[in-house]
Amino acid sequence: MKNILIPTILEADTVCAVKTAIRHTDNNSCSITLMLLHEVTECYSSLYVLSHTKSTITKAQNEVLKECRELVNATENCTLALHNQYGLSRPILKNLIEHLSIDIILLCESYKTDQNKIHCFCNKLLLNSKYTILHLGTQVKESRFSKALYLQNSYSPLGVQELQEKIKGRFKFQIVSQAEIEEQENDKIAEMILNVINKNGIDLVVHTRKSKQKISGKKNDKKQITDVIGLPVLSFCEESV
Repeated sequence: MKNILIPTILEADTVCAVKTAIRHTDNNSCSITLMLLHEVTECYSSLYVLSHTKSTITKAQNEVLKECRELVNATENCTLALHNQYGLSRPILKNLIEHLSIDIILLCESYKTDQNKIHCFCNKLLLNSKYTILHLGTQVKESRFSKALYLQNSYSPLGVQELQEKIKGRFKFQIVSQAEIEEQENDKIAEMILNVINKNGIDLVVHTRKSKQKISGKKNDKKQITDVIGLPVLSFCEESV
């Protein structure tokens, strides 16, 4: 990891995300950017938009930001920046990620489950993009991510050895187990995968996804299998692996 983007609402798990980012830099130079999104009033007058745009954060959010800064300041190789983004679209997000030369995006559980319209839209853009994403999940542990389980889509020809070879040099974990999953999974399959994880001491799940050109406006309440595992999930876009 070199340049890391963390979309955030500055909940407590943002601190866990920063800790994870620092832990996996391997003492290499690293730039961590926290991105706060703000809705923009639909108005043709730029003066009106500027006068009604607020970037204030609550006392609790400020405490989270303070703790993140203290963590980064205690390192010699990491820097931390706060980026306030007003309004969002696919081109804006793409340009921002390219401008910051982002290598990986960390998604906190609080951000993924937040119901704010602009955050939901950002999540959809990211999940349908070609960027590498680390979902921190609900069971963030102090782990070096050494043993991984590869959840292979039934339609994907990308095998364990090929995936391990493609990501060699970027990540140091070893894929020690593999399970093939269908797009439609049930609780029984999830339970079986959890048993494999516990038996093999796995601390990371690796998964690939397809990018989509169109974003549906419909709300999707259906949980993916990677959402019910709880462990951190490293998600690669199949087109960019």
